[in-house]
Amino acid sequence: MKNIYLSALLLFTIIGQAQITLEANINPDNPPNDINDASPASFIDYQGNLLFKANQDAVGIELFEFTVADGVNLIEDVRPGGSNGSPDNFMILNGSLYFTAFDENVSGIDLFSYDGIDVNSESLYGNQFSGLFNPTKLNNKIYYTGFNSAFQPNKLIEFDGSTGGEVADQGSGEAAVLGGKTIAYNGELLLYMNYSTDDATTGTELYKYDPVAETFSLVKDIEPGAGSSSISDFYKFNSLVYFEANNILWQTDGTNAGTTSVAAFDNLNLEDPTHFADWNGELYFEAETPNNGDELFKYNPATDSITQLSDIDGANEDHDPEYFVAIDDYLYYAAEDGNDNESHLWRTDGTTIEQIDNVFTDVENLFIYDDRIFFSAEEEDVAGEELYSFDPDTFSIATANALDHVTFYPNPSDGHIQFTNGDQLKNYRLYNINGKLIEEGKIEEAQIELRNIASGNYLLLVDDGKAKKTFKFVLK
Repeated sequence: MKNIYLSALLLFTIIGQAQITLEANINPDNPPNDINDASPASFIDYQGNLLFKANQDAVGIELFEFTVADGVNLIEDVRPGGSNGSPDNFMILNGSLYFTAFDENVSGIDLFSYDGIDVNSESLYGNQFSGLFNPTKLNNKIYYTGFNSAFQPNKLIEFDGSTGGEVADQGSGEAAVLGGKTIAYNGELLLYMNYSTDDATTGTELYKYDPVAETFSLVKDIEPGAGSSSISDFYKFNSLVYFEANNILWQTDGTNAGTTSVAAFDNLNLEDPTHFADWNGELYFEAETPNNGDELFKYNPATDSITQLSDIDGANEDHDPEYFVAIDDYLYYAAEDGNDNESHLWRTDGTTIEQIDNVFTDVENLFIYDDRIFFSAEEEDVAGEELYSFDPDTFSIATANALDHVTFYPNPSDGHIQFTNGDQLKNYRLYNINGKLIEEGKIEEAQIELRNIASGNYLLLVDDGKAKKTFKFVLK
């Protein structure tokens, strides 16, 4: 028996006019013909302020901060003159914020620090750039992938807040960490890499580095022989690390015997699990279905079962969920609807999914700050990709009574539906209980006629051009 369950109600409705606020137009626009993108990203809460990178035509991609009192301000033009400093890979260690950016002194990406007052270069080698990326913190050090002092790439680099360089290795080979794919786990680092003395027989596989013993060791040869297992997306959940390898879902406890494919995933015809998040004891992720594109799933390790939460249908069949954040009783994320491949703001309660808004597009980089969700998004013909926020509390209050006074009859219906207090209604969409769009049209004189539609249970979404409401009914 396949351990997959389709959620009883795959509801993906736009539930109201969302309370989304433009916090700052960092890269000013002159609509409708001159729309500029700030593209804020890499958010981090440092000393109570929201720091991030963003683009502003006058300075390029540089380091900014947002505070509730003062809004958005430029912290540092790391690379003066309008060229991009491109700060990224933020990590806090011993009270200081460390990040990578372009350093004019070494003509490449290197390490910087910020203490809340000053930005300083932390160049590891002095005469060359380190090209660091994908930081991971372990035992009061930050580990990166980058160049060593001999300018060899794909090395595991450590930094203790004052000095840094390639990690010590008591083995006889050379390590090459691929794609910066690392994660701290049980006092060691799990890595996707190859080791020169193993490469001919093992290929690029799952290894671990022990910073105490100063050794690299093979955890599992997932793709036996000299082939590579194409590992990506390490994610720690409960007491294990989950990841994608050879297009399926794996888990590991850091040992060979404890590294196995997930049984529930093995039984399904799914591929490419990615964008992991854990919430309420379950693992949420995106995976590709055989027929319906990239959808949202959750895995329950207690029952070894997988539940499909989305089933997007229409002109676009990919949901593409990512950038998960949990607040209050929902898991929020960015994803696409059935109309196009633009990402919007969504949420799930673990059973159903709901689209929060369809006005703002290119929603990315969700981050919780000041009890709100901050993210980058674009409002067509108004502003480019800028800094927005969404307050779930304000949303629930503002939309609770949007169309509450509207009702309909009869239910069950033979196809004729009459609305009470519904003179302002304009449009309707009819979905089956699996979330597939069956019919859409205009509401005239507070009524609609449904013809040539099979009997069964349906969802009817109505709107007045702004607010929206969904009814559940039975068609005879």
